[in-house]
Parts: sequence; C-alpha cells; structure tokens
Amino acid sequence: MDDYYEILSKDEADFLIELYEQIRVRVINRENVTLVGIARNMKVRPSELADYMPQILSMLTSLENEIQQGRDRD
Repeated sequence: MDDYYEILSKDEADFLIELYEQIRVRVINRENVTLVGIARNMKVRPSELADYMPQILSMLTSLENEIQQGRDRD
C-alpha cells in the first residue's frame, strides 16, 4: 500500500501538535483520554475533534506503545 501524505497548513500542523501534547499528558498521567477532556483544554467543541479520530487513535496507540516499551526496559 502506498503511503498517504497530506499537505497541512501551519494552523493545521499546530493544531495536531497541540492535540498530540494533550493526549501525551493524559497518557503519562494515566488519565482517561476523552474528546470532551481534550476539547475543554484546547477550547474547541468535542464535535470538532471527532473529525480527527483516526489521528487521535494513532497518537494514542503510539504513545501507549512507547510508554509500555519504556516500562518493559525498567
């Protein structure tokens, strides 16, 4: 399968970076990762985040795997 790349504007890239940081903090703190919680901190509506579900799930999976690998090394 060919990789899919999308050209992002600076605003979109900044939004995704902030989204990643919000998820990362929750995962590290072992908090629930919810659209409502993330939306509240980012000052957007949860419905706006619903469009980013594939990215959110990908970020969450990646972060959980990273953290698990770090724990396995300890």
